[in-house]
Amino acid sequence: MASGATKRVYAGIYGSGVWMSDDGGASWSSIYPGTNPVRAAMGKDSTLMVSLGGDEGGRTGAVILYQGGNWKPVLTADDGYAGVAFDPGNPLKIVAAANHDQTIYASADQGNSWTNLGIAGAPNQPAYYATNSFGQNSAKAAGWGNGVLAIDPVQPKRLLQTNGYGVIATEDYTAASTSWSWWMNNLEELVVQNVKVPPLAAGADLFSVVADMVGFRHASRNAAPGATIASFQYVAQATSVAYCATKAQYSAFVGWDETNQSAAMTGFSSDNGQTGSRSAA
Repeated sequence: MASGATKRVYAGIYGSGVWMSDDGGASWSSIYPGTNPVRAAMGKDSTLMVSLGGDEGGRTGAVILYQGGNWKPVLTADDGYAGVAFDPGNPLKIVAAANHDQTIYASADQGNSWTNLGIAGAPNQPAYYATNSFGQNSAKAAGWGNGVLAIDPVQPKRLLQTNGYGVIATEDYTAASTSWSWWMNNLEELVVQNVKVPPLAAGADLFSVVADMVGFRHASRNAAPGATIASFQYVAQATSVAYCATKAQYSAFVGWDETNQSAAMTGFSSDNGQTGSRSAA
């Protein structure tokens, strides 16, 4: 520390690698060139851990440690990596995740050996989240877009993960089979693009159309819905929803499907969204 400012600063730059400043950012030098750094974590012993290659769908990368001016690869299996974390109280304990399928590794010896966490699912997963064929959270919802891992400094067996759907946590990541819990009970991680309230006394509280999840029929605005208004193979979004002025039980939405962006996707309902169908416009 000098004049209240940290002198050594690290920065990861897409396509350029890892850079370091020893003068509080006044000047920089490249210390690991040419690879895509994704996340970084610092242990209490000043060891820097960096994940590489976490592009969506990417399978090329590594997890590396920077100690005493030298780099040491600790995870080199052909994969793209994302979240990394140190145990705040013990720099020998580290975790790292691939950017897919909730694949998380833990080490108690700073990367000399690793354990692949067993994933037992998440009992409280919202019904509209993606699952695998076994009904677990490991295929898409908890594994897609892994952003950050964090070990709780107060409860060091608790591990938290952010991903494309929200925040998920296990109370004991050292267990042979880890059970996870979603730390939200509503519609976080969604971009709402349009809402409508059809004037029906006993109808839906409102309709919403959103990015990624198409949209929802909300029986009550105080409770998260259990299903989307339409099912698509991959990511899809709706951009607008409307109801018929003379027959408010009739509604429709329009949007697009990731698998066929050139064709507009529409959905129709004649019973206030309780059932519906979709088709390419």
